[in-house]
Amino acid sequence: MRKSVAVALLCLLLPAFAPAQEKIDLNVIHKIKVEELGNNSKVMELMHKLTDQYGPRLTNSPQYRTAGDWAVKQMNEWGLANVKLEKWATPKDNPIPSWQVKSFNGAMVEPQYMPIIGMPVAWTGGTNGPQAGEAILAVIQNANDMEKFHGKLAGKWVLTVTPPELAFPTAALARRYSPDELTELATELIPTGAGGRGGRGGGRGGAMGNMTPEEFRAFQEKMRTYLKDEKSAGSVNASERGQSGA
Repeated sequence: MRKSVAVALLCLLLPAFAPAQEKIDLNVIHKIKVEELGNNSKVMELMHKLTDQYGPRLTNSPQYRTAGDWAVKQMNEWGLANVKLEKWATPKDNPIPSWQVKSFNGAMVEPQYMPIIGMPVAWTGGTNGPQAGEAILAVIQNANDMEKFHGKLAGKWVLTVTPPELAFPTAALARRYSPDELTELATELIPTGAGGRGGRGGGRGGAMGNMTPEEFRAFQEKMRTYLKDEKSAGSVNASERGQSGA
């Protein structure tokens, strides 16, 4: 009898310790959606400011600081309190420099003129005016490759990767998704414990494909020093992303 009474008391006490469900105010949620998606929405205006007008924003670049100043001013105008820019720490012996692309022009001049479509890699130095030189293909992936091209790169523009094979396009560059495809995409975007969808990798091949991230970063740093020590005019890299070279 005592055992039955004890079990009954435990059952009576359990609901008191159960977490109370949060009451959802659907009216507030509706108001938020109206402000976000309705006629008063500022989403696209803010996106325009932070992508077209002030972007892209490399860390510590002039665009980065200007975008931060604009965000502070905008939030102050909205009536937010204590709005300020927080300082972020950088190693004292290796601070992140400011860097900005002012202009870029590249072209093959012989045997026929052909423009080179590309962009300078972040934090690379300028050329102090037009520079011309012979191009050389030098795929360097390890210390043996560095020794192989030692003394052969001075004054040359170094093509550091083998030209990729570009497949001939056979499908339209754009198409409309069907309702079923849109439903499938929406489902895939929901975070799961499986790690989510994987993006396309950068396509490191050869010996570099087996490097750990730490080894790859160390190799990149060694390459920058190597090309500078070899007095090359510059280096040109190619990406396999995109479609048919675009």
